[in-house]
Amino acid sequence: MYCKKMLLPVKKCSTNRAIGGWAPSRYLSRLEAREKVSTSVLLEAIEQATGKVIAGKDSEEVVARFGAKLI
Repeated sequence: MYCKKMLLPVKKCSTNRAIGGWAPSRYLSRLEAREKVSTSVLLEAIEQATGKVIAGKDSEEVVARFGAKLI
């Protein structure tokens, strides 16, 4: 309803529904599969959209989960 009211593209609204309420550790893999992009590209887009740097992209936890640093 909100998207129609604000005349937003359907794709943008469906992406918002896909990530709404979930931690990045859960929604990044969903977006990767759905949009056919890498986690690094998604994180960069999030940083650009929010104007904030995402901390921890080079942490041991990230390397264990993704096999490499995401910087």
